[in-house]
Amino acid sequence: MSDSLRVRAVIFDVDGTLVDSLAAYRVVAERAAAPYGLTISDAVVRDALNTTRPFWDLALPPDFADRAETMEKLRREAARLWPEVLRDHGRLCPDAERVLTGLRDRGAKLGIATASRRGSLEALQRVGLIDLFDAVVTREDVTRRKPDPEGLLTCASRLGIAPRDTAYVGDSPLDMEAAHAAGMAAIGLLGGAGDATLLSAAGADR
Repeated sequence: MSDSLRVRAVIFDVDGTLVDSLAAYRVVAERAAAPYGLTISDAVVRDALNTTRPFWDLALPPDFADRAETMEKLRREAARLWPEVLRDHGRLCPDAERVLTGLRDRGAKLGIATASRRGSLEALQRVGLIDLFDAVVTREDVTRRKPDPEGLLTCASRLGIAPRDTAYVGDSPLDMEAAHAAGMAAIGLLGGAGDATLLSAAGADR
C-alpha cells in the first residue's frame, strides 16, 4: 500500500479478485440453460455479478412460460454444476500470489470475505495460498450478503483489526458498497465483473 493508504489488514473478495471465475460462471449458465433453449450472453453474466438481483431473474425473459418454477430449477441445476465447473475452469488471478506474499512480508494481516461458498477457495488451496490468510469468511458464516457489510465486519473482527485500519479489495460495485458500509477503504480491481466507471461510481477509493 502507498503512504496515502496506510492499513494494518487487507481483506479480499474471491471470485474475480483472487480467482478468475468468470469463465466458470459462463459455463454453468450455458449448461444449465441449454435444455430450455436459452442462450446466456456474457453481458447478462457480468450484469448479474454487479447486482443483488438473482441471476436467473436477469437471464429469463419476462414472459418465459412457468417463469418462477423454471428459475428455481435453473438455480438448483447451476448449484449442482458449480463445484465441478469451478474446479475445471477457475484459475488464480495474475499477480495474486505476488501481491499476497508482498503484503504478508510487510506485516499486513490478510483475510477473505466472500459471498461464495467455501468450495470457491479450492483454487487457493490447490496452490497453497490459503495458508497466507489469517481469517476466512464465506457464505456459510453470515446471514446477509454484500452489499451488507456483515461478512467484512466478521472478518475484521476475527483479524482483530478495526475496520478503519482495514482495506477491502474487490472487483464489483457491490464490493465497494460493502467496504464503505463497513467503514473500510475500498479498492477496486479491474479485470473482473466491474469496469472502472462502475467501480468509481460505487465509491472505490482507488
